Amino acid sequence: MPKTLDTYKLDPQMKVQVLHANENVEDNNDASIVLKLTYNKVSFLLMGDASTEIEDQIRKKYNVQTTVLKAGHHGSDTSSSSAFISNVKPKVAILSYGKENSYGHPNSAVVSRLKNVGAKTYKTATDCNITVTTNGVKHSVSTACAKPTTTKSTTTKPAAKPVTKPVTKPVTQTNFKNCTELRKVYPSGVSSSHAAYQSKMDRDKDGWACEK
Repeated sequence: MPKTLDTYKLDPQMKVQVLHANENVEDNNDASIVLKLTYNKVSFLLMGDASTEIEDQIRKKYNVQTTVLKAGHHGSDTSSSSAFISNVKPKVAILSYGKENSYGHPNSAVVSRLKNVGAKTYKTATDCNITVTTNGVKHSVSTACAKPTTTKSTTTKPAAKPVTKPVTKPVTQTNFKNCTELRKVYPSGVSSSHAAYQSKMDRDKDGWACEK
């Protein structure tokens, strides 16, 4: 059973230290095991559901300054006090909570406290699985939520209606009183093979009536 100040070495460069372990408490949240993992120059503080009372105890006894903080109790106002966050000074903070949960997690004051110390905050409700990778000197954070894809709306243009040209009715008039009337319909006159040809209008007898 882990006890406060127990230390575990997962490898020669990584140390896991228990900062709090006490199952003999009335509040189950305060029975949370608080761990600090240190890998060379990068550290992680995992607060479980520990309350501000437990935070006060450990910040007064131990060095709680850390690179990555997994904030206590889903970002509830029962954890992550202003004094504690000021001592921790995390570069990265992780809030684990369900989207639209009935408890109203995370508390807006907690989010503000983390922002005020310059922490880049990640939230499981919006970032899904959050992975912190480190070589002991540098660290990076990746998230599992896929970014929503933007689908471009394609507007189908209505098919152009075919333009119907007016049908020109063929001129069928063949009987004219004189060339003046005929040339209104046939400006160049008509040949002898045309139905409107009249020999009386072909004065020069060249086979073309009413030419100009």
